[in-house]
Amino acid sequence: MRFKQILLLVVAACIGALALEVAARVFLPARSRNDVVPPEVGQFHDMRGWSPKPLSKALSNRTGYDIEYRINSRGLRDGEIPYDKPPGTFRIVVLGDSRTFGFGVPVEKHFTTILEGYFTNVEVINMGVDGYGVDQELLYLRSEGFRYRPDLVLAYVPHYRSHRHMHTERFGQQKPRFKLIDGSLVLLNSPVASAALTSPESASASRKVHRWLRENSNAYESARNTVVRLMEDQRRQPIEQQDEENLKSESFKKELFELGEAIVHAMHEESADHGATFVLVTEMEELHNALVERHVLSVNVARALANPTFPLPDKLEHINEAGNGVLAWEIAQYLEARHLIPVRYSSTQKPAYW
Repeated sequence: MRFKQILLLVVAACIGALALEVAARVFLPARSRNDVVPPEVGQFHDMRGWSPKPLSKALSNRTGYDIEYRINSRGLRDGEIPYDKPPGTFRIVVLGDSRTFGFGVPVEKHFTTILEGYFTNVEVINMGVDGYGVDQELLYLRSEGFRYRPDLVLAYVPHYRSHRHMHTERFGQQKPRFKLIDGSLVLLNSPVASAALTSPESASASRKVHRWLRENSNAYESARNTVVRLMEDQRRQPIEQQDEENLKSESFKKELFELGEAIVHAMHEESADHGATFVLVTEMEELHNALVERHVLSVNVARALANPTFPLPDKLEHINEAGNGVLAWEIAQYLEARHLIPVRYSSTQKPAYW
């Protein structure tokens, strides 16, 4: 008798779950991933904290339309690119955070892809990583960027949001950081002690069930999204409050900009040591002016991107496809005006009105 009662409860639960799933598929909008960049494409990295996972791929429609994130065999959101540079090719390595990675933007409409289209026999290699600070970008340039033998290194540093290079933990994950001691950059928390992202191979059975449900159940995903957003709001508030408190401290602000400037200047110097030209792209007037004074090439794109139609929807604080197009144009114009791209690589396909 007890067995029959348990069986009836199980059957009733299954029917209820099925009815809920059917209702979710009928009445809720198309499945929406809460994460603009799904965690499936990320992994723990002992030297940089985290990195894109080679050969991973995931789909998100958090912005309202499907965006595919496909990572190549070397951990780049780009096509397969050998380290050895083909003869007659001019290479540009682009460093950066989520904007350079392509947060919420199809790769074919991202500024690195569009920038490449302005030239011939020019490869633009996207080394952007979601959530990186300038400290992680410098480490990435050292370990991987120079292996591509770039002719030009471009770092897009739009902001110092979250003060990433001032911390050994951001976004719930451990990371390395530099301190400026007697004018020299000293690396701390390296290698990174703990992993925050668990690989599928080591995932527990419950995590595998969780992943399967996320991929296949509208009802589960909708409920999860609601809970996750509430939790993110609760977690973000104290961090944002602490960031606001930090910015009230003149000593913190001074260290923030002095350290950021030193890290970017190190990119400039080390690029020169490897025979590459370095260019900073930023929206921060203070950083732009400081680096120009130190004879670093820099282009300030703040005015070009100050357009209310450029932000992604839902206050996602990143630029959309139109903004990426303008960013690519501004960079291309600067590179050509400064003769940083040899004439033989300039595109011969000009619009009819030129």
